[in-house]
Amino acid sequence: MWRDIGDALARFEADPNIKCVVIAGRGGKAFASGADISEFENRRSGAADIAIYDEIARGTSAKLQSFPKPTIAAIEGYCIGGGLALALACDLRIAATNARFAVPAARLGLGYDYRGIQRLVEVVGATAAKHIFFAAKQFDASDALRLGLLNEVVAADELDAVTRDLAATIAVNAPMTMAAAKLCINTAVADPALRDIDACKRAVDACFASEDYAEPLPRSVDLISRAVRSNYNQPRKTASWEESLNNLRALLEEKNPLVAPLVFNPLSARLAEEAGFKALYLGGGSMGYVKAVTEANLTLTEMVREGLDVRSVTRAPLILDGACGWGDPMHIRRTIALTEAAGFAAIEIEDQLTPKRAHHHIGIEHIIPVDMIVAKIEEALAARRSPDFMIIARTNAAREAGLTRLYGAARPTGAPVPTCCLFFRRVSRRRASLASGLARR
Repeated sequence: MWRDIGDALARFEADPNIKCVVIAGRGGKAFASGADISEFENRRSGAADIAIYDEIARGTSAKLQSFPKPTIAAIEGYCIGGGLALALACDLRIAATNARFAVPAARLGLGYDYRGIQRLVEVVGATAAKHIFFAAKQFDASDALRLGLLNEVVAADELDAVTRDLAATIAVNAPMTMAAAKLCINTAVADPALRDIDACKRAVDACFASEDYAEPLPRSVDLISRAVRSNYNQPRKTASWEESLNNLRALLEEKNPLVAPLVFNPLSARLAEEAGFKALYLGGGSMGYVKAVTEANLTLTEMVREGLDVRSVTRAPLILDGACGWGDPMHIRRTIALTEAAGFAAIEIEDQLTPKRAHHHIGIEHIIPVDMIVAKIEEALAARRSPDFMIIARTNAAREAGLTRLYGAARPTGAPVPTCCLFFRRVSRRRASLASGLARR
């Protein structure tokens, strides 16, 4: 077994089309059940025979551990003695629920050399390794997972698919990066006297000189590069407030849905615009998580200041996540005045208590009465300087009602482009009546 595996690894290493190697048993009964005890008398009876066998086994195990491509052991059935050593030599191990493990050396009077035991200690630790050797009894996949011997346990009929999926995921990544990472990881757990730090450095340096790194740059890196060049090397004319209002209205009149990605600073805004998005959404939650320590509640002044920074680098119309509107109906006029002054094309106001409760993030909503959210929207409509400034009223009830039902019950009527979009938690006759009345305004 060990000699055949060594020959196969040599072929696999030379084949550039092979990105990841999976080792598995046949028939589902065993991954590898270890050495054939019946052959001990003929092949391992004397010191010379033992030395030859151990040399082949150690050499192949070392070759598998240092193999530059990722390796996966797909374990089903028995994984005993030398079979466990083979699995340990692989980088990753996935087992079926019917897998059984053991090192029965103590029952057979066999000796394990330092390097064989060292690998087990690296994976499961000294205490667990002692228990496995001293008890010399079988243990199941759940115990192996608990000890850290396995990366994952799956049903027997899922083992092949799960292993193939992992191998496919690995295969698309940069081979030189994975080889360098494997070398560095193996070096980190090796005997200090055997660590070749210079080899690790050479492997890492080779990654940066490779086509994987230099040729095509990932799209995200390219976008960042273009965004930075646009921000700092070229003057950029931003859109006026009136242009932003007209642009947002024109976008909403198009047949295709308008997608406005969440941004939280000027760079993310430029990245989104470079990626082709035509409108942007300044999110309160994301801004809070970037700027705050605990709950994502920022002041109106903070959001307006960030909006001014974002608008300085993009021509795309900007929608403000106004959360609860920073107050009750009487406070909404100031909210709208500052939002318009900052150049936002629209504001979204929701039917939550103010300040917004942290429970929202675990699915517990605190919805204000429908009369109050309607009063807020009425104040917002009355406060705006331009009728093209869009007020978006939202509810946090989409978790309970389907989008089709919400859209169908609260769809604004009487205008090709809504100036107020209302989505309510529970559509009663009173809510529907209030929605229709506001939508016509």
